[in-house]
Amino acid sequence: MTERKNRGRAIIFFLVAVISACILIRLGDADDSPGLGGIGILLAMILAMRGIYHIHVIPRGYHIPIILLILAVIALAFPIVLYIDGEIWGFSQMAAISLSAGAVMILIAVMRIVRVRRGR
Repeated sequence: MTERKNRGRAIIFFLVAVISACILIRLGDADDSPGLGGIGILLAMILAMRGIYHIHVIPRGYHIPIILLILAVIALAFPIVLYIDGEIWGFSQMAAISLSAGAVMILIAVMRIVRVRRGR
C-alpha cells in the first residue's frame, strides 16, 4: 500500500514540476525575463528530485548532494555564458562570486557524498 502511495506522490510532484516550469517559463518569455524561466527550471528540478525521493530510486542521503552539484554546474556556467553572450566585459565581481559559490557547492556536495558512503 505504501509503495502505491509513494508512486502517487511522485506522480503528483512530477506533474506539479512540469506545470510550474511551463507556467514560469511562459511568463518569463512574455515579459522578456529569463530569470523567471530560470526560476521555473530550478523549481521543476527540485520538485522532480522530491518525486524521485518518494519512489526510492536514489539511495538515502544522495539527494541533497545531487541538487548541490546541479546548482554548482549552473553557478559555474552562468558567468561563462554571460561573457560569451557579451553581457559582461572582463572579469567582474559578480562572476567571481558566482564561480566561487559554484566551487564551494561542489566541495560541500563531495564532502556530503563521502560522509554518506562512510555511513555517518
